[in-house]
Amino acid sequence: MRFVIFGAACLLLGACDRLPAQANAAPTRTSEFAVSALGRIDVAGHTRRLAPRRRGVIETLTVDVGSRVKAGALLASLHCEAESASMTAATAALQLTQAQRDQLRSGARREAVSAAQADASASSQRMLDTRDQLERLAALQRSGLQDERAVRGLAHELRARASEHEAARARVRDLQAGPRDVDLALADARVAAAAADLETARAAADACTLRAPSDGRVVQIFKRPGEFVAADVGEAVLAFAGSDELIIKAELDERDIGRVAVGAAAAIRLRGSTVDYPGTVYQIAGQVGRTNTRSDDPADRFDRDTLEALVRIEAQAPELVIGRQAVVEFLVQ
Repeated sequence: MRFVIFGAACLLLGACDRLPAQANAAPTRTSEFAVSALGRIDVAGHTRRLAPRRRGVIETLTVDVGSRVKAGALLASLHCEAESASMTAATAALQLTQAQRDQLRSGARREAVSAAQADASASSQRMLDTRDQLERLAALQRSGLQDERAVRGLAHELRARASEHEAARARVRDLQAGPRDVDLALADARVAAAAADLETARAAADACTLRAPSDGRVVQIFKRPGEFVAADVGEAVLAFAGSDELIIKAELDERDIGRVAVGAAAAIRLRGSTVDYPGTVYQIAGQVGRTNTRSDDPADRFDRDTLEALVRIEAQAPELVIGRQAVVEFLVQ
């Protein structure tokens, strides 16, 4: 009996000695763990500060932060009453000169020719009446019944009537012959001068507007309607990004530098949200800098060094708004 108990004890002791060896021999598996960082939604690429070419008071602002715009879209305009009036007047002047040129090219209407012929006939009759009256006065003057000065005055009037009649006849001939080359050239010159005046007025009016230089998104607003802006001293109305792609600018703690690489997958959760959005790291900064994102943790240091990681958001949703804070978890092998 003692030998049985002793043998059983030996078997149990042998089994206990072999347990650690069996655990160390289990297949090894690399575990996944996450690196967390704070960040904010931003736009990919560089941003530009935009302002009108002249200084003035902002009258209208047609966009807001996050607005998507097409190239050439109106973003803002200044209060420029004089420039607007000049452009309106220049537009009307160009339309008038164009209408006059078109009328000249189309030739005289029959009504105009008839009116000119009637005017020439009336001037001829006035000339004949004046000549008959002069002949009567001259006869009276020869008989000593009329003053010589009256005769000379009527002779002067007859010459004026003759000139008037000749001008009326020339007017009829011009209408019947059509426009001369010199008249057409002069009309074209007037139109060209009016068009140049309009371009000058339009350039002055355009200096009061701010338009999108390309397709993109408004990132930040600096000035609102009613505020004064002066681009010549570095002031801007808004910040504009030429890209429409939203990204996360995450700040890696200096202790996590080297643990996150380009291509790493990320889970993005916006502050106050319960939804995780997928993302991918596409760029990591080449130098560290001070943190720009603050958490609600009172123990968190605001002067710590961080390394910026740019994460491309692989989703679209209305709550993805520029400037919103997020927590980013990077999956690291």
